[in-house]
Amino acid sequence: MTPQTDLVDATPARQQLRELVARGWPVTHIAQHIDTPHTTIVNIYIGRGSRTNRYLARAIARAHEELIDADPATCGVRTHLSRRARRSAALHGWGWQPAVQHAGPLPAEAIARFQNGTRKVGWAHLEWDGPSHFMVLGQQYRPPRIAFTLRTGREPIGGVRPECGHPGCVAPDHVEDQPGRVQTRKRPRDAWRPPAA
Repeated sequence: MTPQTDLVDATPARQQLRELVARGWPVTHIAQHIDTPHTTIVNIYIGRGSRTNRYLARAIARAHEELIDADPATCGVRTHLSRRARRSAALHGWGWQPAVQHAGPLPAEAIARFQNGTRKVGWAHLEWDGPSHFMVLGQQYRPPRIAFTLRTGREPIGGVRPECGHPGCVAPDHVEDQPGRVQTRKRPRDAWRPPAA
């Protein structure tokens, strides 16, 4: 049994695994690369459990560093397996991350949890799949407020709501705080619509 002191938050390891799969690395190959049972890697990858062994988290971080810029095909991964891995990640919205323009006062763990808990919807929207708030380092965070801070680098003033017309959207470019909504009302909502085909 793993002592409690050897357990760490699994969020960064999960994100690193999902990024590798999105780049075409099958979970089986990642497990072989770090000499870990396939089921252990799958449990972290799919989000089963919020904590993992510190040494496994380090091994996943090393594998991420070694494989993220490597081409799976040149490393012996068959094309159909690589394609299947990419398709799986795309279906779940994994591997795609909103650009962090300004992290501001947010801890890295809050950013990682936001990125892991969102999925792309439609052409430019993000939806949050988790609870309405979560705790990091004893502080409560709400996804819309994180999205706003990622874009602006500052804490929002008042409530944060989507201004794109998509209910529950947490895409950083689509949310505004109270003063921002006053300004947004002066702009048409068509600014967020895709160009006509």
